[in-house]
Amino acid sequence: MCLLFILASDPADGSRAVASAGTAASGSRRGSTCPTLNTLRKDERMITYGLTREEYGELYGPQNYSKSTTAACEELRNRGYAIDVAGMAYLLKSGVIPQPRRNGGRNLRWCRENIDAAAYRMEISRRYTPCAASWMTWGIRFADALRARRAAIQGHPMHHPDRFAILIRPGSPVVDTPGTVEFIPPPPGNSGVQALKVTHP
Repeated sequence: MCLLFILASDPADGSRAVASAGTAASGSRRGSTCPTLNTLRKDERMITYGLTREEYGELYGPQNYSKSTTAACEELRNRGYAIDVAGMAYLLKSGVIPQPRRNGGRNLRWCRENIDAAAYRMEISRRYTPCAASWMTWGIRFADALRARRAAIQGHPMHHPDRFAILIRPGSPVVDTPGTVEFIPPPPGNSGVQALKVTHP
């Protein structure tokens, strides 16, 4: 059985979404006591749907730390978490993440551990961006969707990314069964109307 939908979007587009499941790994520096996504994966055997620290570096390149609150929020949104400056302030006020250092004035500077602690809180409360959340509904991790799209673009550079068809084999976020996603270029002579095809066992 399969369902066919018309779709036009980038999997990283915050106004859209679809999903990818798999393993998570991430973390903090040695000696850090802050909970991280790695804690969820190892201790609670839980699939995490936002990007881990390692995945963020893989997909977005090396990062410079420490970061301003605005830049820290941007990183978290790129990792699939729905948070803004006010949300970060709330997490700090609630005392659920460690207080970042200040830069000699009033401005906070967020290190890796601070940002990862915020990611942990967002993950356990399932506070995702629309895009990451919609990928999760198919049982697909956000990182897996981004990787699949990147691989398709690199393998077929002559095709516009928005013209790829999307083939999804759903998993289940309820029972933590991974799903898979594949971006398929249009055949020769096809105008490339993008379709989302969902297959079921």
